[in-house]
Amino acid sequence: MQGQTSNPHIPPDSTRLLTSYALDAGHRRLIGVLIGVSFFCCHPVFAKEEESNVERIVEELFLGLVVYPQERGEFQFSTGFRSAHKKTDDFRLETFIEYGITDRLQIAAEFPVDFLRAEPEKIQGLGNVELETYYNFYNNPSSGRAYGVGFVLGLPTATPEVGERAMIYESFFVAYQEFKPFYFNFFAGIDVEDSLIAEEESQVGGDIALAVFRKYDQFVLDLELGIKIEEGETPVRLAPALYWHPRDWKDTEFAVSLPIGLTGETPNLGVLLMITKEFGGG
Repeated sequence: MQGQTSNPHIPPDSTRLLTSYALDAGHRRLIGVLIGVSFFCCHPVFAKEEESNVERIVEELFLGLVVYPQERGEFQFSTGFRSAHKKTDDFRLETFIEYGITDRLQIAAEFPVDFLRAEPEKIQGLGNVELETYYNFYNNPSSGRAYGVGFVLGLPTATPEVGERAMIYESFFVAYQEFKPFYFNFFAGIDVEDSLIAEEESQVGGDIALAVFRKYDQFVLDLELGIKIEEGETPVRLAPALYWHPRDWKDTEFAVSLPIGLTGETPNLGVLLMITKEFGGG
């Protein structure tokens, strides 16, 4: 309260900590709203599930989340190699695990391992592990339209100088429309980084990604545009990609992309590789 004198029994460090917490209260309220809205929308009680879904063309996208959910009881395992977001000589190995609770509701986890080259030394380790819940609340095969919402919780990095020393909260929305033979997928998310370092303030950012793809027998051609909104910079990438679904390897997908940086904050050229395999389900 204004006009109140300092309490001599509270150490100065504790006072600074309480002040920092009060300054971040607005961000924490925003986080609470994002969590509440996401989980409310993701709960299957609030939407009736259809008997069938739109045709599944690809399992994963390189920039953003695809609208298709996993089937009930289905596991999906994906692993891939990605060039780093900001440095051309850095790279990341990612592992994704997804599980379908229902035909519309799924949970997922991501485990990224980063390899950073910061002269004169190299740094590697586990980055920010992410836990995700996603609900495909509208899916109409007749109109070829689908929508979904979800929430991501990012845990602080386990390795110093790799990832962010912060709790990360992201709420996102996915929209999908078929204009055969083309398929369009739109992703938009807003995230809050709640730093664990007392001197750093929380940050709010966002991601936007648009993908258009077309199927050719076992292959799918894909073109993606990704925009990341960060404090002081806005990396933009264009990612042409090729997917392959071998006939003899059921529920398996191979994909490769050569992303092109369109702004100074992104690498001029990179390589993205991904392998996806599904198990179980209906």
